[in-house]
Amino acid sequence: MKPRQHPAHGELLAILASAMGWVARFGLTHDKALASVDKVWRVLREWKNRFEEYGVAAEEIDKVSSAFRHAWEIGGWSWCA
Repeated sequence: MKPRQHPAHGELLAILASAMGWVARFGLTHDKALASVDKVWRVLREWKNRFEEYGVAAEEIDKVSSAFRHAWEIGGWSWCA
């Protein structure tokens, strides 16, 4: 099975733009939706620290590391404002 590739920066922007276009259907304002995305990102950005705290082996961390992207890889949050 071929591993799933991360979307390119442009694709990610399109995905986020599409998602942000649906916020009203979930009863959210644009600002509330961005705040929710920011909250999730702030938790997920610490994934490696949490794995290490819970004793996950370095080899296992390496195996899953490609599933977590750094903000700098996708242009930070500047594209959400």
